[in-house]
Amino acid sequence: MEGRGGQPESYCHRQLVDAVRYLVAGGIAWRAVPADFPAWDRVYAFFRRWRDKGLVAEFHDRLRDRVRKTAGRDPEPTAGIIDAQSAKGAASVPATSRGFDGGKKVNGRKRHIVVDTLGLLLAVMVTAASVTDREAGRTLLERLRERHWRISLVWADGGYTGRLVDLARDALRIALTVVRRTDDATGFVVLPKRWLVERTFAWLMHSRRLARDYETRTDTSEAMIRATSAHADSQYGCPYPYVCIYGGPDASYPIVAEFQDVTDYFQSTNHGPDWWVVNTRNQDYTHLQLSNGTVYCLPPNGNLGGGGTLTGIVISNGGSC
Repeated sequence: MEGRGGQPESYCHRQLVDAVRYLVAGGIAWRAVPADFPAWDRVYAFFRRWRDKGLVAEFHDRLRDRVRKTAGRDPEPTAGIIDAQSAKGAASVPATSRGFDGGKKVNGRKRHIVVDTLGLLLAVMVTAASVTDREAGRTLLERLRERHWRISLVWADGGYTGRLVDLARDALRIALTVVRRTDDATGFVVLPKRWLVERTFAWLMHSRRLARDYETRTDTSEAMIRATSAHADSQYGCPYPYVCIYGGPDASYPIVAEFQDVTDYFQSTNHGPDWWVVNTRNQDYTHLQLSNGTVYCLPPNGNLGGGGTLTGIVISNGGSC
């Protein structure tokens, strides 16, 4: 982040990033940024500059690559999952970039995303809610190909059938595979691969700023999604201030339990034979107990995977490992 000279900046970048994260998580207006942070207009100017220069996307992508390396994956993914979500538009959303989704009965905008097999964001595009998945899918897949040259397989739902499948294969060299419900399925059914992108949408909904679309410009909406995803990526989708247990050896598996109470005793749990634990707390340590009596210590903002049956967990203020 070396500049070209001139007057030094008045505020630390970390303070500005924290202010943006606070705004995104709390869903507040720019003018409502607390006095503990730099002045709201300086925070907005910082965010606007990063948005226009593509630094929000770069910040997010670098963090995602580090998360993939930590999980034992190559930084460049080879497969992804595509889907869309309609969100109501606030009064600040202009008529030129909003529409009506007849299927979901939503007046606002639509968020189109592609995620990897860990649920981490690869590409995002915001359009009017009236734009169909097929129409937006072409542009989104082109963006995906420009950024991730190794992508060769993308799973999708039935909204992406038709000519888009042929275009993805012939022009982009991507196998767009549609995952369908079986004819005899009734009610809610977890579909292979598609649940990963649905989980990412659930992660994004932890941010109150994304409960509906408040942004005047679509590129600002995309930047807000990336800012939210960057925080979710850093915690593997585990919301603060929880300690989350995943039902497998890494973060690609669903969260099966969440704990947040500080206690002086082991809270009962029963998960195994493989598990992954993420501690999102900034100061509290977590101790994990296995059925054979072994105890592991997890520091603040740490993660740990292992084997065996996990039978107890305790979150403690202070202490050490």
